[in-house]
Amino acid sequence: MTIENINLNNIEIVGKSYIGGLIGRTIAGNFTNIVAEEININSESYVGGIFGYMISQENSEIKDVTINNSEIVGTSNRVGGIVGTTDSGTEKIIWFSNINMEDNTISGKEYVGGISGYLSYCRHIISKNNNINGTNYVGGIAGQAFTAYDLEVTNLNLQSTGNYTGGLFGSTYDVGKVNNAYVNDSKIISTGDYVGGINGRNDRELADVYVENSEITGRNNVGGIAGINNLNITRVYVYNCKIVGTSNIGGIIGYFPNTGVTSTNNNTNISYNYVSTSISGSNNIGGLFGKIDVELYNTDSYFKGNYFEIYITTEDESTSSPGVGSRKIENSNLLNTYIYKYGTINGKNIDINSNYFTEDKYLVEEDLKNTTTYTSKLLWSTRYWNFDSLQNNKYPLLSNTSYLLNQTGIDLPKDEEHIIGNEADTNSLENEMLTEEVEQTFEYDNKEIMTYSTYSVITAMDGTQVTRNAKLYVKDNTLYAIPSVVSTNEESEIVPVADNLILDRYNGKEYETVLGSDGKIYDLKEPIEYP
Repeated sequence: MTIENINLNNIEIVGKSYIGGLIGRTIAGNFTNIVAEEININSESYVGGIFGYMISQENSEIKDVTINNSEIVGTSNRVGGIVGTTDSGTEKIIWFSNINMEDNTISGKEYVGGISGYLSYCRHIISKNNNINGTNYVGGIAGQAFTAYDLEVTNLNLQSTGNYTGGLFGSTYDVGKVNNAYVNDSKIISTGDYVGGINGRNDRELADVYVENSEITGRNNVGGIAGINNLNITRVYVYNCKIVGTSNIGGIIGYFPNTGVTSTNNNTNISYNYVSTSISGSNNIGGLFGKIDVELYNTDSYFKGNYFEIYITTEDESTSSPGVGSRKIENSNLLNTYIYKYGTINGKNIDINSNYFTEDKYLVEEDLKNTTTYTSKLLWSTRYWNFDSLQNNKYPLLSNTSYLLNQTGIDLPKDEEHIIGNEADTNSLENEMLTEEVEQTFEYDNKEIMTYSTYSVITAMDGTQVTRNAKLYVKDNTLYAIPSVVSTNEESEIVPVADNLILDRYNGKEYETVLGSDGKIYDLKEPIEYP
């Protein structure tokens, strides 16, 4: 059948099973242009904001669907913002396309997701400001899924009390792929195992995805991309995330069960990725893998071209490193793999002699500013990476597609801010602090931020300090960075005037507007239309 042009508004349903704001149970067809607002459902299982249960048939598509300001609650299994579950597999496919979700709360037990508890194929998905709660198989898009691409997840607050939790999917199958996707400014928190910024369990190919400015917390097997992984991951990055667990914690993968991997069995390629983030836990912590079971197979072909800027806090330094945590000896076999020299383990710069990376594998600030570092050492292709951002002292970006345009660029580390015990830097900081007064003081991510007129000082709980050549502000638990100079003229530099600024987010856009010392207003991000 075909159903189109439906508006749903202010609907309340209390039921048991197969409950949807529009249809409880249906054979899939072509359903298009459905807008749902203020849908409130309280039920048990097979619960969705629009459909409860959908039976698959060939050539079906659910397209151009929006659901906002709704609360979907299921006390049992298969709960989703759009559909509780589908029964589709690899033969009969339902595509979910052009889906927008904002300001919704979705709660259930097992198989819970922003769109669906279980689905097969989805594309062109935008999720903003959604809250999702569940136990096992919980995801920002779906509890479990096959293939997906072009996905945006922003300001997700996801919490689970069981296993398999991810910013996109709790778990994925061993067919299909996920690409052109990101998770940003989100919290993915679980008290269970297998937690990832993208997938809790990843059994399919991942490419061209990133996780940024997010918190990823679990018990065991926690990763910036995936908690546990069995398939290829290429061209991903993890930046400015807080990755926390107990055991088996990785910047990319928490746990890689590599027993029995051969050239024809369970082949896995983790190459051409980078990580710039902090990781903390008890043991088995690594920038690439937290834990592997046995020696890596054929590292020259399958584990190459990765870069790590890592800051580790651990109870067991013997099982923690910028590369592989549980088997540090494998680091020496990783081809074309490089480390930022002034990363830290337990507040001290990385010991070059204890992590099995040769000295030539450590990079400093000047190396990271050069395109040849990435193209000649890491062997990153200009086809897939955009190096123009290096001109602004930012890491390379994934080559733009329509769903990766929101990349803002990641600041390259400044050596002087990361060398522990740099006496010259400390003296310089003290001299600056004598000449400038503090404008604002904030608490953020267990750190104190002191904002001065031309720079900011960040103080960690252990007393270590770094400076940033920007004015940092915190609003609604979001960190904003205002440049110390907003423009120049023939006579002088134009700087922001203290306490005269607008910082806000609305309708998916970010606003940073300041008053300059020349009396003019400067829009640093989205322009504001003035009367």
